[in-house]
Amino acid sequence: MIDGKEICIRKTPVTVVQIRRIFVENFKAIKGSGWIELEPNPTTIIGRNEAGKTSILNAISYLGNDDRVPDSKLNERGVAEFDGSGELVPVVTAELLIEAGDKTERKLPRGSGIETTYLTKFADGSREVFYKRAETSSPPEIFEAGVARNLLRKKLHSAGVEIPNNPAARNDTEAKEALMDFVLLESEYVRDTVGIFREIDSSISDVDYPELEEIGQVLQELLSDAEEASICSADVRDDFPPVIFEETTRKISDSISRSEIEDGGVGKPVLYNLVNSIDVNWTDSATGEIERKLNNLSRDLEYAINDAWSQKSVRIDIVPNFSEDDLTEIEIRVSDFQTHDGERARSPRDHPSDRSDGFHRFLTLYLDVISRKPENGSALVLLDDPGVYFHPIQKGEMLETISSDFAESSTVIYTTHSPFMINLQNPAGTRVIDQGSGTIKNRIMDAEEGSIRPVSEALGLSVGLDLFGASGRILAEGPTEYYLIPAISEYFRENDLEGLSLDGYRVLQMAGVGNSEKFSKWAVEEDIPFVILLDNDEPGEEMKDELVRDNPELEDCIQMLDEREEDDDRNVEFEDMFPPDEYLHAVNDRYSSFDEFTTIRVEDESEGWYIEDELYEGENLANIAKKLVENQIEHDFSKLKVAQTLGHRIRDGQVSTDSLDRFVQLFQTIKYEH
Repeated sequence: MIDGKEICIRKTPVTVVQIRRIFVENFKAIKGSGWIELEPNPTTIIGRNEAGKTSILNAISYLGNDDRVPDSKLNERGVAEFDGSGELVPVVTAELLIEAGDKTERKLPRGSGIETTYLTKFADGSREVFYKRAETSSPPEIFEAGVARNLLRKKLHSAGVEIPNNPAARNDTEAKEALMDFVLLESEYVRDTVGIFREIDSSISDVDYPELEEIGQVLQELLSDAEEASICSADVRDDFPPVIFEETTRKISDSISRSEIEDGGVGKPVLYNLVNSIDVNWTDSATGEIERKLNNLSRDLEYAINDAWSQKSVRIDIVPNFSEDDLTEIEIRVSDFQTHDGERARSPRDHPSDRSDGFHRFLTLYLDVISRKPENGSALVLLDDPGVYFHPIQKGEMLETISSDFAESSTVIYTTHSPFMINLQNPAGTRVIDQGSGTIKNRIMDAEEGSIRPVSEALGLSVGLDLFGASGRILAEGPTEYYLIPAISEYFRENDLEGLSLDGYRVLQMAGVGNSEKFSKWAVEEDIPFVILLDNDEPGEEMKDELVRDNPELEDCIQMLDEREEDDDRNVEFEDMFPPDEYLHAVNDRYSSFDEFTTIRVEDESEGWYIEDELYEGENLANIAKKLVENQIEHDFSKLKVAQTLGHRIRDGQVSTDSLDRFVQLFQTIKYEH
């Protein structure tokens, strides 16, 4: 306890809910990467050949296990700076956000002076939990040591025991010196804190020295605190998300025998993970149960693959083969749905190896990640150049899959050499690795760091002209605009309203209105035409004033969502441009698969729209939907997923032209006045 506040409670285990950033060091050519920021998600790492991209992912993959890091993978200079043996060499550190069982961020009280949580992987295989003391610039300390040392300082001070600032000035008994050594120690490599306390306690128990007697009482109190801290450390280690490291060399096997399943799927890890993602006993389960569960798995995967792969509609069949009633083998088959004379038919069923190389690799990557992700939890997904074997259309679909399906509930880091794998809706998530040092540039969009130029240099092309090639760019605040502006533009074109289409424009998501200045500087630097699209809310209005104040020439480049009267102070965001029934229809479609979700009611009355019997004031529609969804289900509301659903409805002609009336003036202004 500190001032009556609990440090760690066994009944409310610690949960790791977010990996904020990662630091790689002493691994192959990487002496120290610097902190790799993982927000926004996913994170893209780009760089030239041999810059260290794969080494970064390889090092991070060790966070999820207790395997020893082979000496051949350690940086020799890094090892030499430690003990020379590689035992205590840190390899990768993750900064974490953790929560207790009550879903509130669990931090030690301010009085402890310990704030930030880290998990560090050492070369000897150990994983230690650390805390950083806010008031010092020294390295983080192991959790148990950090908690215990800060508690000990406070309790010794309360007991009137002086702690000298200068260790050399001490002249005490050996036992007290041992205790003071521990109190003053700044090394992050102190382990077995409980053992240290017990040893010191034992060493002073027979000493006739009043001050030491007081210290002994303090130590007895601290033993239980240190043990609790040790339990917290174990919670963090045990709850760290599973790490999925995908390399592009693997391909899913056509089949796997029962004996291969029983042997752990050696040589066939992808299909092994896939078939073991269902709860079935391959020995004791009836043939009908195995067939039923594999068929259900096939249908789920088929739906997901067809949603992610637009080039063809395929059927997935995971088929068990039996000898009498004993399972002998499981094979996977893929067939195309084809339409002839208006009739839909299936092509012959092929093994994955009979398909194109691109589809085979896409299928492998998708199925492996999906089957290994926890059903109701997150994972740390590492993808090494996932689009390397794909043509541009496939790369785009892989990028879409990474950004939506993989990143929705997990932290994703992937490397790439391809401009088609740079996330246009999330360029702020791109990191550049320096060729010479292996260090990471996190803020490539900042003008003081060369703006987008590091991306151009890393990819070997002009990003402004080649990567985002178009007649103009719309710099938008978030994912809703990124998905829906192209969908609306396509709708106008398909419905003979080509004068309203913005087909020549590309939309870039700025990841928040606060990044408008960075993106506008980049666009000016690249000498490309652009429009900054801002919401009619207080942050949008303030950003407009700030941009124009700093650069008056930008005034002609700024477009507010909605032209309105001066006395109209509603906070209009992009979602509010739709009639509420259209947007909430997409929300209902998106969350209808959740058993606990009940359709959100919206009604058009004479005095206006009512949402769940509350009058809609024409603002904050997305926030209204968020509250209504999150009050029903234990999932975060996703504006991105709703935007995707609404985009599909628009492209499929499921919305009326009248529903898009408010976009007519907006699109005309962007196209003809900017």
